[in-house]
Amino acid sequence: MILVDDGLATGASMFAAVQALREAEPEQIVIAVPAARNPPAGSSPVWSMTSYAPPCPPRFWR
Repeated sequence: MILVDDGLATGASMFAAVQALREAEPEQIVIAVPAARNPPAGSSPVWSMTSYAPPCPPRFWR
């Protein structure tokens, strides 16, 4: 399963989506976003999965 979002600031929406998908027991969940904090604020176990996001400058999120 590949989840794509337009960007992650807090990661709350992606976390909710991943939690819902886990109930379907997919073999793997991959997260792909064009911009994200690294790691997202309030990191949680959701980020232990495979994820792809290009590096963003620290000032991008201010």
